[in-house]
This record gives sequence, C-alpha cells and structure tokens, in this order.
Amino acid sequence: MSAEATATVAGPDRFQRNIRLVYLYQCFTNLTLFMPVWIVFLRTERHLTLTQVTAIMGGAWLITALAEVPTGAIADTLGRRFSLMLGTILVAGGMVLVAVVESFWVILPAYFVWSVGMALQSGSDVALLYESLQLSGREKDYPAVAGRSFAVIQLSQAVSSILGGLLAAVALYLPMLVTSVLTALALIFVARLREPQQHEEARPSYLGTLREAATLVRRRANLRYLILFTSTLAVVPWLVVFVTFQPYLSDRRIAVAWFGLLFLVLRLASVIGSRFGSRAVEPRLAGRYLLAAPIVFAAALVIIAVVRTWWVGFAMMAVIGFLQGTIRPSLSDLLNQRATRAVRATLLSLQSLIYTLLIAASQPVFGVVTDRWSIGSAYLVFAAFCAVALLLVLLWLRSERRDGAATATTADAVPE
Repeated sequence: MSAEATATVAGPDRFQRNIRLVYLYQCFTNLTLFMPVWIVFLRTERHLTLTQVTAIMGGAWLITALAEVPTGAIADTLGRRFSLMLGTILVAGGMVLVAVVESFWVILPAYFVWSVGMALQSGSDVALLYESLQLSGREKDYPAVAGRSFAVIQLSQAVSSILGGLLAAVALYLPMLVTSVLTALALIFVARLREPQQHEEARPSYLGTLREAATLVRRRANLRYLILFTSTLAVVPWLVVFVTFQPYLSDRRIAVAWFGLLFLVLRLASVIGSRFGSRAVEPRLAGRYLLAAPIVFAAALVIIAVVRTWWVGFAMMAVIGFLQGTIRPSLSDLLNQRATRAVRATLLSLQSLIYTLLIAASQPVFGVVTDRWSIGSAYLVFAAFCAVALLLVLLWLRSERRDGAATATTADAVPE
C-alpha cells in the first residue's frame, strides 16, 4: 500500500478515535459532585448570605452569556482542541479557588473565571464530534452519536450527584474539590484529540469569523429560526430540573431525604430519551416531532400546576425530561448541518448565548411569581412561554420549505 493510501486510511481512524475521547472528556467534566450541595456549602462553610449567593449566580450567568460568542470564535479561529483545553483549565482552577478560599470578594471573581471556562467549552465539543464524524465518513451517524453524548453528560451528572451527597456528609468542601480534580483529569483526553481543522491557509481571522457568522444568520432565515427555537425550547426542561424541582417538592411536603433519588430519576429519564432519540425521531418526521414538543411541554406544565398529587406532577417532569432527551440529538444535527465548518463553533455558541440569557431572565421570574402568587402560577407562566417556542418552530418549518434545501450545508468539503 502506498504512503498516500495509508494516510487516507489512518486519518479517518484517528478522527473516529476523537468520538471516544470526547465521550470520556464529557464524562469527566460532568461529574459535578457539588451540584446538590454547593449553595449549602457557600452559606454554611463560607458564611455567605443568600443575597451574595444569588449575586454570584446572576453574575456568572451574565459572564457566561457575554463570553459565549467570542469564545466560540476563538474555537473556530484557534481550534476546538485549544478551546477545550483552555476552558478546562479555567473551570478546574475556578473550582479549586471556590473550594478553598473564604472571602466573598475572592469567590466572586473565581466563579467568573469558572464561567469563562465553561463558555470556552461550550459548543467546541459538539463541533468536534460532528466534524470528526465527517472526516471518518460517518456524518449520517451524528444523531445517534449526539444522543450517546447527551446520555453520557446526563448520566455523569446524575451519578455524581449521589456521590457528592455522600462526600458532603464528610466535609462540605469535598464535592467541589473532588470535582475540580476530575475536571483537570479530563485534560488527558483533550491532549489526545486530533484537531479536525481546515487547510492552514484557509484559517480565518477572529473578526472574520464573527463577520461570517453574523452574515450567515442574517441571510438565512431557516438557520436563524432554528437557533431561536432550539434556545427557547431548551429553557423549559432546564427550569423544571434545576430551578423548580426542589421548590415543587417542598410545596408538596415531600421529605428532603427523597430529593436525591427523585432527582436521579429525572436525569435518567433524559438519559433514556437521549439514548433512543435517534431511533425514535426519524429524519423525515423530525419537523412534526419538533412541532409537537412545545405543545406537550405546555400540557405537562399545566398538569403540574393544577394537579395537587405530587407524583402526577413529578411524572410530568419526567415526561419533559424524556422528551428533551429524544429531540436534542435531532436539533443538534439540524443546526450542525446548516452551519458551515468555518463558523460552526461560533454559531453553536450563539445558540448557547441566547439560551443562557433566557435562563438568566427566567429564574427571577419564577421567584417573583412564586413568592407573590404560587408555584402553580409560575408553571402556568412557563406553559405560556411554550407558545413562543411553538411560533418559532412554525416560522422555522416555513423557512425550511422556502429555502432550507438550497442553503443546507451537509456537503461541507472534507479535506483529504
């Protein structure tokens, strides 16, 4: 076999190895042992007031939102591998500082460093997965691969939440400290990744990448509405699991001892949905499935709001989690197909930016409505929010029929 032929065969094999390495990277960076106890840790061990804790949360979401698109452009300009490596270092370093320092004025900037690191990670792993499949000749497998990726993330977070509770019983700072060590270990897998880059002479400048991404979104309605719909729809499951879940159970007089197990069930519902989403959602039926999703979300939220039986509401939360898992691979695949390689990470970061801003705005809405009226009223507000997602998916489907086929970019050139 000639040297050229050998390189052609070895190249796809090396890029296919990226997929396993990204799975391992996502596993280690999502072993978030601190998740069930970090607010308790900050209030009990670091003696922060709830006002200070929420100031940290709000500031961190804002920092992440502002950093999303610039860090996505860094990934497109300097490489996905570089972005993942720098982001992982910043996240691990920020966690260590939060775990060991005591002053609010040190914890605050440490958490901001952590947030910038998360923005650098955001989108780069997804873009690297998609492009590695392209270079391996397996682009059509992306929905299944994305489903497994999301399942790895969800399962890692679910399992680690139980372990974090056990460590917290020993010392409240341990979950944060151990998480930082596990995050740093993920650098082993990043170092072994192969960058799926363009020809060096074609590498764009940072500002050029931002301009190209802005032009692409402005000119292509199908891409614009898809980004808006994906961001809007993703807010509802996040709020249900991470914001409303504990207040709902408290409102229904469920003992705190059950929270961890019930949280695990919700995460497993998303894992199962992610694992089988590529089989459940056929490409030709994806539009109808996505059209039904905000309707089902709204119906589930109304049931949670009006039915007092806690396990009925909890079952509806599990339905939302499962449905999110099934549709996420399809949404990710659709967005990757319609993004050119030169700006893929930037566009994924733009989607993440919108999602982050919506979450930052919706959390105080939940708190105000719940405090002033009831938690059921807050669920009804979010059910109404699903109407926005429904409108966006209708606009996306119309734009797809008009110009989607002409602008889809599934035939990105793959360097030999």
